Amino acid sequence: MTVNKYLKYFIIAGLLLSLFIPFIVTTHSFFPFITGKNFAFRIITEIIFGVWIILALCDSTYRPKFSWLAVSVGMFVLVIGIADIFSANPYKSFWSNFERMEGYITILHLAAYFLVASCVLNTEKLWTFFLQTSVGASIIMSVYGMLQLAGKLTINQGGVRLDGTLGNASYLAVYMMLNLFIVLFLLVRQRKIVLWRWVYGVAIVSQLYILYHTATRGAILGSLGGVLIAGILLTLFSHIKTHRRIGMVALGVVVLLFALGATLKNTDFVKNQPSLVRLTDISTSEAKSRFLVWGMAWEGFKESPKTMVIGWGQESFNYVFNKYYNPAMYAQEQWFDRTHDIFFDWLVAGGALGLLGYLSILFFALYYIWKQGELDFSLKHWFRRWVQFSKGQEIPHLLEKVVLTGLLFAYVFQNIFVFDNITSYLLFFALLAYLHSISGQPIKKLSKDHFQIEQRTVNSMLVPLVVVATIFVVYIANVTPIRASTSLIDALRPQQAGPATNLDYFKKTLALNSLGNPEVREQLAQATIQVISGQSVDLTLKQQFYDLTRSELLKQVDKTPNDARYYLFLGSFLNRVHNYDEALTALTKAFELSPKKQTIMFELGSTYINKGDNAKALALMKAAFDLDQSFAEARIIYAVALVYAKDFATAEELMQPLAGTAREYDDRLVNAYSATGRLSTVVDLLGKRVEHNPKDSQARFSLAAAYLASGARAKAVGVLRTVVKDFSDQKDKVDQANYYIQEIQAGRNP
Repeated sequence: MTVNKYLKYFIIAGLLLSLFIPFIVTTHSFFPFITGKNFAFRIITEIIFGVWIILALCDSTYRPKFSWLAVSVGMFVLVIGIADIFSANPYKSFWSNFERMEGYITILHLAAYFLVASCVLNTEKLWTFFLQTSVGASIIMSVYGMLQLAGKLTINQGGVRLDGTLGNASYLAVYMMLNLFIVLFLLVRQRKIVLWRWVYGVAIVSQLYILYHTATRGAILGSLGGVLIAGILLTLFSHIKTHRRIGMVALGVVVLLFALGATLKNTDFVKNQPSLVRLTDISTSEAKSRFLVWGMAWEGFKESPKTMVIGWGQESFNYVFNKYYNPAMYAQEQWFDRTHDIFFDWLVAGGALGLLGYLSILFFALYYIWKQGELDFSLKHWFRRWVQFSKGQEIPHLLEKVVLTGLLFAYVFQNIFVFDNITSYLLFFALLAYLHSISGQPIKKLSKDHFQIEQRTVNSMLVPLVVVATIFVVYIANVTPIRASTSLIDALRPQQAGPATNLDYFKKTLALNSLGNPEVREQLAQATIQVISGQSVDLTLKQQFYDLTRSELLKQVDKTPNDARYYLFLGSFLNRVHNYDEALTALTKAFELSPKKQTIMFELGSTYINKGDNAKALALMKAAFDLDQSFAEARIIYAVALVYAKDFATAEELMQPLAGTAREYDDRLVNAYSATGRLSTVVDLLGKRVEHNPKDSQARFSLAAAYLASGARAKAVGVLRTVVKDFSDQKDKVDQANYYIQEIQAGRNP
């Protein structure tokens, strides 16, 4: 066996190994279901890309080919690269973060993966084996999901929706959906082989079973839509009766399923099946939030000629979300970094050019599915096909074409509602590589006759250069962030030696200066609040935690001066440690960057209250409430501000719509009345809390304390005696109540 064959088989092994990346879960890393998979993909791609360069230099068989699909991928990568250079945060646009692990570095790796796969998997036999391996991996994942369903393995995201080793039901659903169409593609190719029919049949059943139990609407509807498209195409364009019948059956099944879903939606059968409940229930609030986010994305796109042409850069939607925040989003997640729609995502990230680049990839993918091998864009090809069809001649490989078309449609449809992850990216770019491989034409200038390097030069100069470059890239792109990810976990875990060790781990992690530093700073701030509130922690250590956190958060806002999120983190942290002056500065800046975000307004208003400036707090809380008066949280916080401003009548009137609910006696409202001396109102509110929560002993202790503070000592004792009576089975509560009773009766205030 020649060296070139060893190189070839090494690359093929790497490509096959990449199909098992979905199984990687790195428990000792931050975001264990995301970071490990992405680092593995990057390392595998970097290594096989380096080996491929050597192979392509030695053997022209494995050099790139030309297709318009490859051109569209290249142009897309170029446009997004330019957009990222001019983004609001070029560093994050390139490297992303631990939570997403995307950025331009992932786009580059996907392009490299596309190139290597399309050049090395250059026969139908190799591609069949590659796709069969993917199906085999999906069967293993199906077994894993079945064990989750049986209770033998944990469903990582909780609930009943299966997530496999992907940690997210939506990700597992997309993985199963793509493999479902891959196995259908293989089935129509090898339908005459009985053994493979059985194997693929088992795969289809297992994939459908797991897909159903993910209860993911986008992927399931996408699958049905893909089958519908395939059925329509088969029915319209096939002259073979059996094929047309298959198409009509597919159409009938899809229509029947939709009809059954609409008819049985409110039946007990559906209500008793969690997956069916989710699939048949399209939440209006969820749909509303999607439209609101898409509206913000559109506003961001229109902001300037620059954003319209090349967008904001990857990982920059947070800037759009903050700047054009719609107050009606108050009930949703506060920090969207994706539009949850692939088209708006690329419109924001790459502007019109970026979206056109992405659409061109889809267009040429569909083009080559149906054209397969012919390069020109003349109408002769399509005219010839029409003549064949009109004469009753079957379109070559029609079954394969309709299945791949269905796959492409299903993928695009589900991406309207979610965003890609490394698993779906990998399979999608593998599909693109397959289409390019079977359709691409040799590039004359790269042929052996036009481009040949002496083997001695390759061995003595180029091979060492490629090896060194590969090792360098692997280290820079992976080793340092992997160390940071694992070190952060150590910083967050309870350490036997105490918080001082955690502080050392935080310092060590930050010193690595990795792509995860912003997330490390967020976690540090949360840890510091816990340390400072701890009773047994040394004051010197508390000060060290505070100094490090303040310093690092200031570094973060300096690096990302237009990101409201980090100013809010800084201001919130400073508020918790009573540094109100610096908190006010940070939160004022956050408010400037996101003037309609109620969360920021609430925190800034609280700062004004803490500084005793009730007038400014009141004006700000009223403005937050007026943005959307259906927001109950804003109503409560505005009422709190009114109480601190001693406008009790307006506060009581404002809270009338929440009368009879738990929000009526919200702790913040109770504390505000207590701080302003309205103890009778405190007693009234806590009395309602006890009435609505008779099994809450703490509510009774709070009511007793309020009576005691107001001078009603006998009533306080009366409430405590109800604790002794109603919680007689809880010795600790009874002992606590009896102790308070003795102290009060002795004339003391416990």
